[in-house]
Amino acid sequence: MRMERINFNLKLFIPRDAAVTECPGCKTPGSLLRRKSSGRADHIIQKLTFRKKYHCANCKWNGKISVYRLTKKLRQTLLNYLIIAAASALLLFVIYLLSKR
Repeated sequence: MRMERINFNLKLFIPRDAAVTECPGCKTPGSLLRRKSSGRADHIIQKLTFRKKYHCANCKWNGKISVYRLTKKLRQTLLNYLIIAAASALLLFVIYLLSKR
């Protein structure tokens, strides 16, 4: 009996390439350029939030953009957990109301 390898695709985040991302201001693709962090605190915040500073070469837009995006599988899993949590809270509330009678 031959054992087959199971491919677990556990990628939760997909890197986003800013070179092909549209500018939020003018919607021009490929016009975003990275900006340097302004200090140590800003650098730490960028590392913790996965958001980096960019500016647009066309419209001079400045802002932060996430360098990762969630995969469809992770979005679906998070939605499922949210639905389960809401249903559980509703069930507990109904049980609480019935026990008050």
